[in-house]
Order: sequence, then structure tokens, then C-alpha cells
Amino acid sequence: MSIKTMRKLVYTEEFHNSIGQREEDKKACIIATCSQCGETVIERLEDGQEVAYECSCEKQAKIQRRLEKFKELSITDRNSREDQFKNATLQDDKERELYKKIKNYVTNYDKILKINDGLLFVGNCGTGKTFLANCICNYLIEHNYAVLSFNLGGYLRILREDFNQESIFLEAVKEVDLLFIDDLGSEKLSEEWGKEKIFSLIDTRYRAGKPIIITSNLDLKEMKDFLQYKNTNKILDRICEMTKEFKFTWQSKRKRKSKAFWEMEEEIA
Repeated sequence: MSIKTMRKLVYTEEFHNSIGQREEDKKACIIATCSQCGETVIERLEDGQEVAYECSCEKQAKIQRRLEKFKELSITDRNSREDQFKNATLQDDKERELYKKIKNYVTNYDKILKINDGLLFVGNCGTGKTFLANCICNYLIEHNYAVLSFNLGGYLRILREDFNQESIFLEAVKEVDLLFIDDLGSEKLSEEWGKEKIFSLIDTRYRAGKPIIITSNLDLKEMKDFLQYKNTNKILDRICEMTKEFKFTWQSKRKRKSKAFWEMEEEIA
């Protein structure tokens, strides 16, 4: 909504208040309504001034345009949209307790946005870190939050190919409701270039004051060594300040699936 429109809306509220005090029978005249939702979109005040409003349809259309913009920027696995809470296979109490906490996290995301409370998922390969992060992203997208998600290696490759892409991504990093960075630590980084790009990415989100989710196969000690930048720990310091760490200590889900298959084969035999 433009500042001009907002001023008109404020004026309209004051105008109606004064009308109510002076002459209750004098009301603004509706000029046009939305053909879909029926809400008023243009109203003429008594002094002849016309005021435009956003109806529910237009508000929803704006949300969808915003979501589509960030969906195009996201660098995700083609199957990531299928990752949903309902599809989770939980094997033990630790996993069930974690999923309970995360569901509470996403269902209260308006509060999370206000307090800037992010998540750091660490653990071995195959333990479900990316799956759970994708569940969060998909849930929020379905509830009209803007999400930007990408694999860190993919992000760095894009910047190597086209340096101009960095400013486009960083603008999105500042704006989205949730930023998800997958697989931190999988890339070999140069001090001069790679770590500088990661610092710029993390620092941009840090200054925006909005939540971030990061997954990594590294523990905090390994991450500290990996992210050391110009003899400082400023990258990891910002990550730790923005997030709460969750350790995925259970067995690889990929190994479980393989084991389950061969156990089934033995039963058949």
C-alpha cells in the first residue's frame, strides 16, 4: 500500500469519526466493489475525494507474486517440495520430541519472526536434517510466508559463474521471512573468496534481524575451524547468536531403509 493511500485511509478514518459526531445519516459513497470478493475498492467521500482500497483478492495476489519471486531464486532439490511433516518416519523418542518442538515452532511463526529465533541442525549424513528443514519451509510457504532456500555449494557456484547475481540474492536474503541454508561445510573454501561470500551472506541476514535455518554435517568445533575468517570467529559467532542448535544423533535414515529392505528379503526367502 502506498504512502499516499495510507494517508487517505487515515483521513478516511478521521473523516468518518467526524461524520458520526456531526450527522450520522451522512455516509461515504461506494463507487466500486471487487467482482470476486465484493469488498469496496473505491469510495467517494463527501468532499468529492475518492479513496482506493486493497480488497482481499488483491492482497492475496500480492502475497502470491512475492512467493513466486523467491521460489524462482531458491536452489533446492527437485523433490524437496514433497518433504512434509506428515511423511516423516520417526524411529525413537528423541526424534519424536524434536518434531514436536519444530511443529510448535512453525505454528507460532509470527512470534518467531518478532524474536528472530533461528535453528541450527547438526549431525551426520542421512539423519534427516535437510528433510526436517524442508518440512518447515514447505509448511511456511503453504501459509503464505516468503521463503528462500538453497544449498550453499549451489549458491557459491552461481556466484562464480555470475558475480552480479550476489546483489540479487542478498536483497532477497534481507526480505524473506525465512532463509534456509543447506549443507554448510560441504564446500572447500578459500580465505579470500569463499569465506568472504559466506560472511556477507550470514551478515546480511544477521543485520536484517530475521530467522535463519542452517544444516551442517559439522559439529560446532569443526564449524569453528571451517568458518574462521581473517583470524576471527565472526561468522560462527553470528550463526550462534541467531540460532538454537539441535543435534541429530540418531542412526542414518538411509542406512535404516537399506537394512529394512534386506531384512524383508530374508523374510521372503
